[in-house]
Amino acid sequence: MASPEMKQTKQAEQECMRILSELSDGYDSDLEQQLSAERIHAMEMDIRQDENPIKSDDDSKLTDPQRQRKKLKRELRAEAMTRKEESARTEADFEEVTELWDKLDENRERREQYHEVSRGDVPLEYGCSPDAAIVPGWLSKPSQQAIRQGRFLDVVFTQSSELHEMTGHADIAKMLRDLKLEYKDLLYLLVVRGWSTAQLAESIGQSDRNVRKKKMRLLNRLQEALYEELSGKRNLSQRELQFLAGYKKAALSGTESGEKERCAV
Repeated sequence: MASPEMKQTKQAEQECMRILSELSDGYDSDLEQQLSAERIHAMEMDIRQDENPIKSDDDSKLTDPQRQRKKLKRELRAEAMTRKEESARTEADFEEVTELWDKLDENRERREQYHEVSRGDVPLEYGCSPDAAIVPGWLSKPSQQAIRQGRFLDVVFTQSSELHEMTGHADIAKMLRDLKLEYKDLLYLLVVRGWSTAQLAESIGQSDRNVRKKKMRLLNRLQEALYEELSGKRNLSQRELQFLAGYKKAALSGTESGEKERCAV
């Protein structure tokens, strides 16, 4: 039989579902209903997380005895679940087993959801025409999609001379602003536009090797300047600390491979 706590939790979830379903009546289209369903699902996940928080599975900070104890608990829970399944005889027993498996599955989905890169809280097709076609075709371009999503900076700054406006890091922005236009073009085309060194070499009439050397020298110079700027500062972000550690490790090697590794930091 289900425990009183489990019954109370189930009743609370049913009451919550009833209230949410009353709030979700009167849709103008199927897309609005889908949007509401996704938001209701997200709200349910938040409620369950508040009532029954999921503990982190990170075992890196545990000692060996603690890790062994945690493993033993998992094995004991799995064995208890197996015994409950094998001992089920009545319909109520099977309903209890099913309810336990549903709860485990919901916890697994919650745990995985917190590590996923979500597309947002709206369906991809929300607001589009019923046949999923956008007319005219230019509305499908990335720039128009960025405008509709509110990412105006991705559209406003689209030139190499505005390279310093494409970063929110003050030190990096200052370095990019002081670069010559030739180097701004190189970074803009290779980094922002995603050109290959062979494409850039062909467009400016130089060899691929020359472009790669120029890129490496530029990255070395920028990273050396950034390292000097960050070395004397406090309250650095995690990403800045990782850069300092990686740059120092690569610089101490003093080899050609270390130079390439430093450029990849």
